[in-house]
Amino acid sequence: MTKHRIAEIDLLRGLAVILMLIFHFLFDLAYFFGCNISLDYGLWFIIGKISAVLFIMLAGLTSTLTQRNVNRGLLILAYGYLITIVTYIFYPSVYIRFGILHLLGICIIVSTWFKKLNSLCLLLVSAMSFIIGNNIFKLTTKSTHFIPFGITPENFDSLDYYPIIPWIGIFIVGMIIGKLFYSQQKSLLPPCSVPEILAFFSRHSLIIYLIHQPIFLAILHGWRILNTL
Repeated sequence: MTKHRIAEIDLLRGLAVILMLIFHFLFDLAYFFGCNISLDYGLWFIIGKISAVLFIMLAGLTSTLTQRNVNRGLLILAYGYLITIVTYIFYPSVYIRFGILHLLGICIIVSTWFKKLNSLCLLLVSAMSFIIGNNIFKLTTKSTHFIPFGITPENFDSLDYYPIIPWIGIFIVGMIIGKLFYSQQKSLLPPCSVPEILAFFSRHSLIIYLIHQPIFLAILHGWRILNTL
């Protein structure tokens, strides 16, 4: 990305990681261990969506700061399909066909072309993604080929689902912010304004994303086994 890290990106991405960890731990308790925790509305739902929006928006922002988006996107997409394979093995009925890593990988790749557009054009593309997404999210089809675009088979279920439409709109908002405020690739905040724990989470956000669920599930399964002894 850049030689000098941008403080506010580390601040917000570190916060996104913490919110993600909270939401996914509660999700595991509710989905895999039957705890009565509602994640479809209320505070926990909001926490989960704030985390996702921050990740997607910041990915769009950082895509304006580097020229290596195709390579970065392909790597993230590869990790996404690794998660697809793993979840298909362990949870075939709800495996992740197009989760947030798939979305980010595709968005980062296509950002190579979006970067050529000015901010107004990007705003129009973003608005169109939300408008189209609002009109197609109720559509269903027998085919699975349209899952990445927000059109799913009836009774479709997945542990994680972030289709390109409308979520690419959030990514493009991040690109607009990058173009408007970070053309010089300099922080608006001083580096010392970021707590070290948030900076650490930000620097290692991808590896944390990849390993935190197996760790959570191992801990929870271990706790359940201990309680049965």
